[in-house]
Amino acid sequence: MNRQRIALLITGLLGVVSTFKPWAKIPLIGNTRGTDLGGWVTMTLFFVVVISAILGDRTKSLSKSQSQISLIASIVAGIYGFWKIMDLTGTFAQNGIAKVVSSQVSIGAGLYLIIIAAVASAIMNILLKDKN
Repeated sequence: MNRQRIALLITGLLGVVSTFKPWAKIPLIGNTRGTDLGGWVTMTLFFVVVISAILGDRTKSLSKSQSQISLIASIVAGIYGFWKIMDLTGTFAQNGIAKVVSSQVSIGAGLYLIIIAAVASAIMNILLKDKN
């Protein structure tokens, strides 16, 4: 299997698994997983990366269209993860109660892993492409 495809498969699977990890610890609720906070979006995007890595001739790097689709899915997943951190920490909070509650929220490892997987996937997609 091509190095680019292996890297994308690993980062894609890391992103999928991160959906089921704790994304935040919210007061009075406790740990919440990505599936409770809209993580189905990132899971779907990382499935696109995984499917792109599996489809086609596995001895060659991704085709241009597969690479672009995978890159876009990674970037969107990373942006969604970053937006979710901003949302949970109260950056967008408008009223006093929301600001107080969000100040008590701590971000979990799963959400950080989403961003790491997205960045790694995008970088590996570009750097490990075969020189044709």
